[in-house]
Amino acid sequence: MSKAYCLMRDVIKNFHPDFIDNQELSLFGLLRPELFNVERLVEESLAAVGGYTLIDGEHQDFCDGSDSKTSSFSPNPSSANSHTGSIKNVRTAGGNLKAGPLRVLIYNPLELKTHFYFLPRSFWPLLVSKGYGGLGIINYSYNLRSQDIPRFRNFKCNTFEKLATSKE
Repeated sequence: MSKAYCLMRDVIKNFHPDFIDNQELSLFGLLRPELFNVERLVEESLAAVGGYTLIDGEHQDFCDGSDSKTSSFSPNPSSANSHTGSIKNVRTAGGNLKAGPLRVLIYNPLELKTHFYFLPRSFWPLLVSKGYGGLGIINYSYNLRSQDIPRFRNFKCNTFEKLATSKE
């Protein structure tokens, strides 16, 4: 199972306006998720549920200043109880950070599900490190024992709806 399939199953087919009432499109999306721009469909789903406009602007995806990010962590452990991942492109090569909070969807390849986190702008810039090409990344570790990401624990959303409607 892939991140694209999981996002199609958990988010897009349930919340995207074009997929909700179209059983054929939903089934095709589940059969061939790699044919879709899943990240864009996630953004459109967030906007539909959250009630804000997708603007795909500079340093922000939505009119409220927030940005959508998808990620996954490695299915191979980096240590006995830890799996690492990163949220990419939170800072441009020119040094500009995303404008507002991050609406993060993280694929869990161990449990084959999606975790949701709303990271406020006051929190996440402190975690940014330099990634490939100077682009900013936020590294994290999934703890197998606690089955969560300790660094983001206080910002977990139990549902996609909560992620989409969260505000700073």
